[in-house]
Amino acid sequence: MSTTRPKPYLLIDVDGVLNPSISNRQAERAGFVTKRTFDSAGWRYRVFLHRQHGAWLSAMSDRFELAWATTWEGIADREFGPILGLPSLPVASLNLRTHYSKVPGILDFVGDRPFAWLDDCEALALVAVPNLVVHVDDRVGLTLRNLAAARTWAKRLPR
Repeated sequence: MSTTRPKPYLLIDVDGVLNPSISNRQAERAGFVTKRTFDSAGWRYRVFLHRQHGAWLSAMSDRFELAWATTWEGIADREFGPILGLPSLPVASLNLRTHYSKVPGILDFVGDRPFAWLDDCEALALVAVPNLVVHVDDRVGLTLRNLAAARTWAKRLPR
């Protein structure tokens, strides 16, 4: 009797990944939608989102279980996911009031499951769980090349 392993997580950051550091004019030319929203502390932010990113991420669900790993936490799922056409996704609680880094919250969330993490700035120290941090250029945002790197890594994992 063989046991099927759960899919690895594909952890999704928002700022710098789905919301690149670009000007209003650049966002408009590239087809981004502007979303004005409040964070959990009540600060008002402008977020650029591209519906194409949602389609690209949805296509990754054949190989991964998608989850949010962003300081936006549940706001990403409630406000950004629908714009991107994503279903409701699990959310890693990053607990940034206690930790300076996202890493402890991510490791608590993934447990012993392998994961690929789309992020623009974090790095992981050696951890026992197979993982890949896919660095996304915050001036560009998510690309098909970033997703191809995650897919290639996942194909090498034992099933």
